[in-house]
Amino acid sequence: MSGLVRAEWMRLSRRGDLWIVVLAVVALNVVGYIGGLSSTQNVQFGPPGEPIPPEILEQWEAQAREQLAQYAFPNSIRIGLEGGRVLVFAIVAYLAAAFTGADFDYGTIRTSLVARGDRRGFVLVRLAATFVAAVVLIAIVVLLSAILPLIAAALGTDFPPVEGPSPVAFAGMLGSALATAAFLIGLTTLLTLLFRNAAVAIVLTVVYAFADSAIAGLIVQVAGEDAALRWALPIVNAQLLFDRAAGASLAPEWPTLVAVAMAIGWVVVTWGLSVRTLARADIHA
Repeated sequence: MSGLVRAEWMRLSRRGDLWIVVLAVVALNVVGYIGGLSSTQNVQFGPPGEPIPPEILEQWEAQAREQLAQYAFPNSIRIGLEGGRVLVFAIVAYLAAAFTGADFDYGTIRTSLVARGDRRGFVLVRLAATFVAAVVLIAIVVLLSAILPLIAAALGTDFPPVEGPSPVAFAGMLGSALATAAFLIGLTTLLTLLFRNAAVAIVLTVVYAFADSAIAGLIVQVAGEDAALRWALPIVNAQLLFDRAAGASLAPEWPTLVAVAMAIGWVVVTWGLSVRTLARADIHA
């Protein structure tokens, strides 16, 4: 297994697209934070020249301070994860398909399997390597969300005092993001192994993501907001867990531990099917 890990590290360290996606995550999160912060600071209270009742003006100013507080540390971590994790999900789905799809495109999958002989270990190392990339990208999002408010404050932004999410809430949001990333890695890798084509796998993963949300919407229409069935959908389940951890109060009542176990179960299923698929694949030297 150690040989597989070293080989995977050498292979990934030479991929230029990894550095591109890291720069993309940094740039887009910085732009997103600056844009959101600027929009809250440039609020105009009514048409110019028209008098505003003091009580209405006070209410608007309070709302503006509340919006500005969302971009202050540590609230900024929640804002950063809400937007940044979606970009990370798209990137890790691409990486999962690209890493394995390239082996089929260039025919190196046969050489790799013959050289190592451990098909299960080959897939597990590939899945783990992609998940490590997801962890790094999410860590970058969290780090930027912590640093950017400090820079903004140093440049003159007067943030109101905030309490921010509790450590438990932060752990819940972070765990939800990591569980979703792990599921998408497993799903995209599985589809890549089945169809042996990265582009097809990415398209099907996107289609599934939309279908997951659409099915959840149908469940709500038929059974109502409190329908527990939608927690069985992996992506919606992770979103509901994130909303609950963030205090958005969008999730129906449901035992949290059961929902967490369900999220982990989907990861185990997709990763296990990926290992099984390559172990039984008809690939010969």
